[in-house]
Amino acid sequence: MTNTKPYKILFFKLHSENRNDCVRQKEEFLEISQAILGSEHFEILNKKQETYTLEQVAEVIDEHNPNIIHFSGHGSQNYVEIPKYSLIYGGKTLGADPLYKDDLINIFGKTKKDTKPRILFFNVCLAGGIIDNNEGKAFDEYFDCIIAMKHLLDERLAVTIASKFYTKIKQGVTVEEAINSLNPIIAAAVKDANLGNSLSYNKNGLNPQPQVNGNNQIKFDLNIGTSYGTIKLIGHIPGSANEKIAGREQALETLHQQMQQHQKIAITGIDGIGKTELAKQYGFKYWEQVYPGGVYWFQGQDISSVLEQIRKYVNERIRIDSDNNFYNELYEDIKNLEKRKEKNEYDTLEKKQELIKQQKKLANDWFWLLKSEKPMLVIFDEVTDYKKFKDDYKEAVGLNYKILITTQYTPDDIELFKLYPLDESTALEFLKKCSKKEIDQELSDVKAICQKLGYLPFALKLVGKYVNKRSISFQKMKERLEKEGIKNEGLENIECVLDLSWKELSYKSQNLAFVLSLLPPICNISDFDSYWEFLKDRLDLLRSSLGENAVPVLRCIKNFDDFEKARVNLEEWNLLTVQNQGICSLNSLVRQFFVKKLMDSPDSKKIKDVLGLSDPDLKCAVFPTDFSIVSTGNDLS
Repeated sequence: MTNTKPYKILFFKLHSENRNDCVRQKEEFLEISQAILGSEHFEILNKKQETYTLEQVAEVIDEHNPNIIHFSGHGSQNYVEIPKYSLIYGGKTLGADPLYKDDLINIFGKTKKDTKPRILFFNVCLAGGIIDNNEGKAFDEYFDCIIAMKHLLDERLAVTIASKFYTKIKQGVTVEEAINSLNPIIAAAVKDANLGNSLSYNKNGLNPQPQVNGNNQIKFDLNIGTSYGTIKLIGHIPGSANEKIAGREQALETLHQQMQQHQKIAITGIDGIGKTELAKQYGFKYWEQVYPGGVYWFQGQDISSVLEQIRKYVNERIRIDSDNNFYNELYEDIKNLEKRKEKNEYDTLEKKQELIKQQKKLANDWFWLLKSEKPMLVIFDEVTDYKKFKDDYKEAVGLNYKILITTQYTPDDIELFKLYPLDESTALEFLKKCSKKEIDQELSDVKAICQKLGYLPFALKLVGKYVNKRSISFQKMKERLEKEGIKNEGLENIECVLDLSWKELSYKSQNLAFVLSLLPPICNISDFDSYWEFLKDRLDLLRSSLGENAVPVLRCIKNFDDFEKARVNLEEWNLLTVQNQGICSLNSLVRQFFVKKLMDSPDSKKIKDVLGLSDPDLKCAVFPTDFSIVSTGNDLS
């Protein structure tokens, strides 16, 4: 779930074995979604309406930092009925083992104190008992206000209440006004019940009496980020603002100080040291207070990929400012260029050079349009040739907004920010966090692992995940790394860690890894219903190009279920990141590792011939942007 709007509603359904309850909860979710439909400010998360373990509930809250946490289900005067073991997806209720106040506080303690507003909504029966008699004071540290039903709540009325409440909240009214708007609905339900039209109310009584503990005058600011679409643009930074690397706090502050003194800065350092993560966190941390005009993220410097990302930014700007002729014309020019590419109008070397020239012009037109905006930041991740970068994007480097690039090289004519490996104590703490294990009893082995991996955050993160999922000791982990051939110290040792993780993947996951490793960093999926449809289209093209004897590994992912299971497996081992619209993204080191695995396969020569790949050039080994240059199966010997 990728967050792109300023206010988040996190929907939790309390587990029930009653099918009617599940149907009602789904209906409630859909009604809330409908209530906020079209809003530029609100979005509802957990669209699959998944259920979670208690630990996962806390992690989901921590990941998404929601403004409203909404519970749908059953409650009681002293607790919410969430059997501790039945939250597991597909699990069974193991008897009455409810979550009491202390349990709930442990969960909601993950809510960030700097998130404003913060509302907890119990749309369940009798939950008012939790906040009566000053009980709600225990939640004051985490929420501005808590909304709960004091008495029994009819399931049909619960759906209507949720719909009406969020319809009013979307309009920017106070919580008090939104709650008061429920009175006519409840009164009508009371009348129906008295007339015998509500079976559940005839048996159990009437009037849930929603009550608010805390500040009922809070409301959501609808002016935030609407002038330039800043909130939407920040969503294009891959990952989450909560994915922080320990020990980089000072680096962030120092980088910010340098950014105030220079227009352009390059974060430099070896692969795996955390350059990309530092750039992400800088964008997340400072966009609102320093760069209100937006943070624009570009993966790599390839002109086709950059222009594709620009098209998305322009499209979003048009949605906010539809009367801006400059942006409308630019969008049409980009679309017309893509149509000409689809018609294969650039089929000669001379015409392809003309295509690149036109792409550069359109990209620079967009950079020029940004010059009158509020302060902004443009980030280019993984720049490989800064001299070419300056030539390609003259407008970008010549204007007064800030530019941040990441590169493993040390280019001239730009201020450098050198990033170094973690120190030992920070690396130990980071590995402890990633593995979720105590390290004091195995300190010598943990130190040895950190040293062998050069104190690189990326490698330590992989090791932590492996130790955690395999439930092994650090001594055992060290032995397995040595068995894989880990050397004294160096970047090449990361491959040993990747090899261990690779062996844990399913066959289909390995094959999905092969395919994803060959996709460009930025892909145009706007013409497809989903990322899966886009991926299927690319697979079909590749299989067609390989002919009837296409390698078995590329025939493995046949449907969405195959893709989803393989994707989840890759995510579990920290080998894949899922961005907005479900787009899959690979770390550059992981990608090179996957390509190498593909090159080692028996049919690698055939794949290399079709795609025009070369062994040494793993970073450039991608599906061609223009598939018209792919040869057919008949062209292969």
